[in-house]
Amino acid sequence: MERGGIKMKKHWLAAIGMSTLFVLGACGNDSEDVTPPVQEGMELEAEQTGEEIDPNAPTKTFKVKDGEYATFLESYEKELHDDGWETTLDGKPDFLTVQKGDRELKVMPVELDGEVVVHMYEETIELEK
Repeated sequence: MERGGIKMKKHWLAAIGMSTLFVLGACGNDSEDVTPPVQEGMELEAEQTGEEIDPNAPTKTFKVKDGEYATFLESYEKELHDDGWETTLDGKPDFLTVQKGDRELKVMPVELDGEVVVHMYEETIELEK
C-alpha cells in the first residue's frame, strides 16, 4: 500500500513540475525586452514617469562622462544593434532613430558646456500586419 502512495506522489509532483515549467515558459517569452542599453559612462539625469508623459520632452536624459559628441552615436548604435535594435533613420552625428519590436527610440546627443547630454524619446508604434 505504501508503494502505491509514493508512486502517486511522484506522478503528482511530475504533473505540478511540468505545469509550472509550462506556465513559466509561456509567460517568460511573451514580451521582448525593449529597454535601450546604457553604455558605460552614461548617467541618468532625468526621466519622465507616470501616466501623463509629455511627447515633446525627452523620455530620458543622460549625461555621458568623457563622451565626445562627434563619435557618441557611432559607438551607441553598435551597442543598440548588439541588443537587437534596428536603425530606421541615420542622421549621425546629430540623431539616430532605431526600432525594436513595437518600440521606437530617437537618440539625440547635444554638447552643453563641454559635456555630452543625450536626449532619448521613446514611443510605441503600430506594426504593420
